Amino acid sequence: MKFKILRSNFFNTLSHLQGIVDKKNSLPILSNILIEAKDKSLVLAATDMEIAELPLDERVKIMKESDFREKLLSEVGISINPLVDEIVQSYGKMFRLGDPANYEPDPKYSFESLANNSNMTAQEIAYEAMLEKEGKALIYHPLFNYQPGDLSLVETMLKHPYTIFGLGDAGAHCGAISDASFPTTLVQHWSRDRNRGSKLPLETVIKMQTSETANLLGIKDRGIIEEGYKADINIIDYEGLTLHEPEIVNDLPAGGRRLVQKASGYEYTIVSGSIAFIKGEATGELNGKLIRSTH
Repeated sequence: MKFKILRSNFFNTLSHLQGIVDKKNSLPILSNILIEAKDKSLVLAATDMEIAELPLDERVKIMKESDFREKLLSEVGISINPLVDEIVQSYGKMFRLGDPANYEPDPKYSFESLANNSNMTAQEIAYEAMLEKEGKALIYHPLFNYQPGDLSLVETMLKHPYTIFGLGDAGAHCGAISDASFPTTLVQHWSRDRNRGSKLPLETVIKMQTSETANLLGIKDRGIIEEGYKADINIIDYEGLTLHEPEIVNDLPAGGRRLVQKASGYEYTIVSGSIAFIKGEATGELNGKLIRSTH
């Protein structure tokens, strides 16, 4: 990189930033200063991670202070990579997730739309949303399947005769995506609650998650309720079935983060004839086992 700048301006800026990075020199990455040439200007940036290491309740308290809020919102963002930049800046696709979780919100409730009809910026609305529920509220940001402003593309896929319900993330993004809620979402949203498009019959949703999946995988002893088959059964309060907002839990090795999303309305979960869960609480029965393919 080659650039021209007044020596006094450059040194004054470096001197200011040096006072910031010195505060956290125990972390090597924070001892660096980012120098970025952009749009015929030179940007120098650093952070002292002023509140990042504080407990959540203390961070929320500080973030509610008007002086800190003004300072933080006035800072210039740093480009990380195109995908991340797109996610953190696309306020037209950011929503309050809510409880119960709403995965097909109307675009008029996006932070961008709310800002267009208020005296707040979309960034300010996002800031306030993150402070709700004492800092535990989550922002919903759908990516590709929400392109038309609803889940009509997903509806088309779900109705395709070659579609099979499944999940294969293997936990790689468990700190940002809560896809373990997929089976409950299919029943609650797609067969009961959807109001921004057509629903799927309940029997279709159940069949596609049970016998059709079992048949595809060659598992011949389950998927239907019949004599001689595995007694794997969920007894559900259909009207009371509710998928709640995910919670952030730091219980992985080295304090790693994951999202835990609970649902109410599952009265009993029976595995191989033994009751494994009652109203979502484990009974201690561990009757399941790993299934391996014989093909």
